[in-house]
Amino acid sequence: MGKRRGRVWVVVLGDFGRSPRMQYHTLSLATQAGVEVDVLAYGGSEPLTAVLENSGITIYTVPDPPASLQALPRSLALLLKAAFQALLMLLMMLFWLPAPDALLLQVPPAIPTLPLCWLACRWHRATFIIDWHNFAYTLMALSMGPRHPLVQLAQRFEKFWGRRARRHLCVTRAMQAELARSWRIDATVFYDRPPAHFRHATLAEKHELLLRLRPELEAPVHPHDCCAAARPPAPSQTLDPADRAPGGAANGSAAGGGVADAPPAHMMTTPSAARSNSAAAASAACGKGDIGGTAAEEVTLCTRRRPGGRAELRADRPALVVSSTSWTPDEDFGTLLAAARLYDAQARAKPGTLPRVLLAVTGRGPQREAFCAALAAEDLRWVAVRTLWLAPSDYPRLLGSADLGVCLHMSSSGLDLPMKVVDMFGCGLPVCAAAYACIGELVAHGDSGLLFSGPAQLAAQLAELLGGFPEAESLALARMRHTVSAASAVTWDTSWASVVLPMFAA
Repeated sequence: MGKRRGRVWVVVLGDFGRSPRMQYHTLSLATQAGVEVDVLAYGGSEPLTAVLENSGITIYTVPDPPASLQALPRSLALLLKAAFQALLMLLMMLFWLPAPDALLLQVPPAIPTLPLCWLACRWHRATFIIDWHNFAYTLMALSMGPRHPLVQLAQRFEKFWGRRARRHLCVTRAMQAELARSWRIDATVFYDRPPAHFRHATLAEKHELLLRLRPELEAPVHPHDCCAAARPPAPSQTLDPADRAPGGAANGSAAGGGVADAPPAHMMTTPSAARSNSAAAASAACGKGDIGGTAAEEVTLCTRRRPGGRAELRADRPALVVSSTSWTPDEDFGTLLAAARLYDAQARAKPGTLPRVLLAVTGRGPQREAFCAALAAEDLRWVAVRTLWLAPSDYPRLLGSADLGVCLHMSSSGLDLPMKVVDMFGCGLPVCAAAYACIGELVAHGDSGLLFSGPAQLAAQLAELLGGFPEAESLALARMRHTVSAASAVTWDTSWASVVLPMFAA
């Protein structure tokens, strides 16, 4: 670009609020590069507060097409919608937005943004930069098949216009090699990194979050829901952090009651609880209050706080497992349900060996309704599943409060990496991730997480890592947590300054 100038466009043909990587680019351009940033994107989810409050960032939203298009046949309506939005984007880029010195485009999608952005850069004499997150044509192939004529045409279109950019970023070494070999594009690898606000949550932060989410987390979703309407534990059933030995083991064991085929939501499900058949101990574990405890104390599924005291972990808490998704075809949540059934069956067969699991799935998208419908029919007694849509500030807090992460992302191209795992690692959270070609660039099997190839393997990994919880963290999980925490020291800001900033400063 020669001497660095003062304005960059960030273009996302999608919901900007659901594109964390592009939001982080935007913030870094404004704060580290010191340029004015104009974002051109669709509306939808609210972006990060830091983006909204930065005076150097302006967001321009592409208007929605006329509602009257909905009355037309679906295929015609989609065609006219695409044409309408493409025309509006072109007019905005040529005549409305202040002229940029550089344009950073997210791909996918590629149609029609690649030629539109190339034309805008020619018009304004700006540098065209593409950030390749994946290949758009491979996403089309998920539903149409790789040999479909439209998919073949989309691939040629993407290659032709992709080469017109002057500079390129991509997310993996595997994608870099493919771009060089098949597309004749020289790209720089910039791995996703967690921003500074992704970190392990304190116990007080975990308590406050679970208290806010309590109505959603404790509402029954499926029959025999083991985390619905839980009652507070007796005072003896809380585990103070000071009473935990190194590695997560408790110095003292909790008392509990007998365990039936389905554990009551209010009863302990730790191994020591299951081994005891004392009715008196079971009564002590149940408590006498309602879901909120006494009038003055605060109780969640995992924590409690007495009046004037600090937050404490409950000794009868379930393991909090988190998975985040956009509910798109490249993630098979049938695998997750099947793994939950297998884990549930193992917990029923061997009472006292495994804890209850509260599985929180965050995000929204086209396949969420079908998943919820299937979930409502499941007879899970040791696994409770919740689907959540969180505020941007609550998402890292939930990851930082969890005990284990699960990622079901299966790359359509085999060349991209899931940002959700990066987020989990930033919060010090080990992960079980679906195995595919280049996932090893992010998840080191046995060190920072485990890789699985089907529901049986995922269920076995959950049992291995959660065995003994919450009295003691398994050695494997403790080791992975240590590895992840050490690796998360490399943040987005540090990496961006060394890899991406030179592209805009050169």
